[in-house]
Amino acid sequence: MSQPNIRGRIGALSQHLVAVVCIGAVMPSESAAQAPVVERPLAERLLAHMHHTAWTDRDGLPVSGINATRRSGDGYLWIGTSGGLLRFDGVRFVRFDSTNHPALRSAVAGAFVPQLLDRDGALWISRPDGALVQYRDRTFHEVVPANRNTGRISTITEDGLGRLWVNCNRLFIIDRQGTIKAPTLPPGVTFEQVQGIARDTANGMWLGTRTGQMWHLDADGTATRIPVAYSGDSGMRPLLQSRDGILWILNHGVEYLRRGT
Repeated sequence: MSQPNIRGRIGALSQHLVAVVCIGAVMPSESAAQAPVVERPLAERLLAHMHHTAWTDRDGLPVSGINATRRSGDGYLWIGTSGGLLRFDGVRFVRFDSTNHPALRSAVAGAFVPQLLDRDGALWISRPDGALVQYRDRTFHEVVPANRNTGRISTITEDGLGRLWVNCNRLFIIDRQGTIKAPTLPPGVTFEQVQGIARDTANGMWLGTRTGQMWHLDADGTATRIPVAYSGDSGMRPLLQSRDGILWILNHGVEYLRRGT
């Protein structure tokens, strides 16, 4: 056997031995105590990869007292405040109020709330005096005036047919043609008793009352009472129905209803 071949084999063997020794040096023995692995909470791990930016009045936010935000179909973020609306494009804030848009002229002071972005891309805004304003094609239109005795609007929900259910001191519907009408309520339920509404996964609505009742309203107005044990003292409110059919409600705390249970 030639000398060069021996040297080559020895060199290769020495490299393997060095590798084994190095691995053995860094690998803990079975008898060595294992350090406990502390896993950070999921929220903390997610936030660690996010960039955080805050805007205040010193950074260009004109007013404080923000009450709600909605993103419109043209990509802007609309912010409701007690002094009007703010439109934010990611860099600048632009203010909209009664000084530059008559439809935002309120008879009383209070919060302007961007309530809903409908399926057609229109933004619906409630005024402090109870009027309902629509923002479409970069223009504000007063759809429901304040003199209809609606009171302050609490929620607006769009059903599967594109109708808007407006909940205030009375409940009314705005259909796709813009016609305003009162819905057919379940027997024995008055408008004053309506605590909350939520869209179902089809074309109907869920309705909860201040007296602890839960109802389902079909698209044709057929009402079915859902037997739910009332365990609170402040009414029953449907929150949302998820795609898997589970209905989340606010009773005495948050509960859910699943078909067949």
